[in-house]
Amino acid sequence: MKAVLPITSPNFQVMRRTHSCLLDELGVDAQVRADQMGHSVDVNQNKYTRSSLERRRAAVNALERALEIR
Repeated sequence: MKAVLPITSPNFQVMRRTHSCLLDELGVDAQVRADQMGHSVDVNQNKYTRSSLERRRAAVNALERALEIR
């Protein structure tokens, strides 16, 4: 997977968040990501990991499908 990131001024926090988000997108276990970053799963998920726009859209689409009247 090759990621192109439009980051103009990366800093340590941006790099940590990017690391956590990319590993999440790749399906790496939350505990493994937290261990690599030296945090608990809770801190890692709440502070560093953000869901991508694609995953958010997929979630909304899944909810819409689940709520369709048949």
